[in-house]
Amino acid sequence: MSVHHSRSIQQEEHRFQGKPAWLDLFLSKKFFDFCSVHDLCTDVRNRYCINCSSALCQYCITSGSHNGHDILKLYRHVHKYVVLVSEIGNYIDCSKIQPFKSNKLRVFSLKPMPHKESGLKADAEHACESCRRILSHPSLHRYCSLDCKVKVFSRKAKSSDPPFLAVRNRAAANDDENEAAASLLTVKGKAEEGKRNKRKGSPQRAPLF
Repeated sequence: MSVHHSRSIQQEEHRFQGKPAWLDLFLSKKFFDFCSVHDLCTDVRNRYCINCSSALCQYCITSGSHNGHDILKLYRHVHKYVVLVSEIGNYIDCSKIQPFKSNKLRVFSLKPMPHKESGLKADAEHACESCRRILSHPSLHRYCSLDCKVKVFSRKAKSSDPPFLAVRNRAAANDDENEAAASLLTVKGKAEEGKRNKRKGSPQRAPLF
């Protein structure tokens, strides 16, 4: 390996040690409101341009001003913003974040999900490391949302700590998607097993004494 190539790799690794500049803006954006540019349209802003750090509607995209830009599409699930596992995984490390299933799509929530399970607090062993909400499968996940992982990694101060949320290659993004799919299957399997265990067994005669 040449010195120049080795130096390029080191520079690339160093570049991803810090938090991506667009990430905080993305997590703080308001979506699904009406576009002020295309106010005559009924479409809402459910896209995010990483390059421009702006929320967009579909007409903003088709206008051509964002050609070649990195665009994320937002969805809503339980009144929270969610993004596809397969899309966000191309830009940040989403490992250990709990996925959800929304309309047959695997998604990550931008903020903690307020459903009946994750809305509760849990002990350290079964809780999200940031908001302490219950995790569906704590052996696979450490965070219940993108925002929770960001908050935990933002507290890292040592230079020896692993990179924040490094952009990886497509293979790594596929690993996140496969991990999310496997965890959902595991949770579904446990739920079905629980239902089977609840079925009434064969009646037994009570003891005489």
